[in-house]
Amino acid sequence: MLRSYLKIALRNFLRHKGYSFINLTGLAVGIACCTLMLLYVQNELSYDKHHPNAERIYRVIGEENNEGQIRRLASTYAPLAPGLLADFPDIQRAVRLFPKSVVVARSGKERFQEELFFFADSTFFSLFVSFFAGRS
Repeated sequence: MLRSYLKIALRNFLRHKGYSFINLTGLAVGIACCTLMLLYVQNELSYDKHHPNAERIYRVIGEENNEGQIRRLASTYAPLAPGLLADFPDIQRAVRLFPKSVVVARSGKERFQEELFFFADSTFFSLFVSFFAGRS
């Protein structure tokens, strides 16, 4: 039965080559797009799940309104972290990160610049070490 279905399908493909090519190409593109979307969503949902207490780690994002155009930025003002710690007793720890492009070495007239350099609070490692150890 399956053999006869395959024979009929092959005959139709050979008889209507252009139409079959369009259908198969569309099917292949559709499957590829669905697969890529599935992989993207799976990656986004698994982000930072390797921390034992990942549900307790948050990132503060600020909004900037510039002439009606709203931008969401991961950078906020420096006094925000101490202010949040002082005003909200539920917050146990806060860490501030500041990205900056930095020249890390110079040799004569040559400069070696690191684009993805971050300044961090001294509590950065203690926050993640305590979470890795399972302590709160």
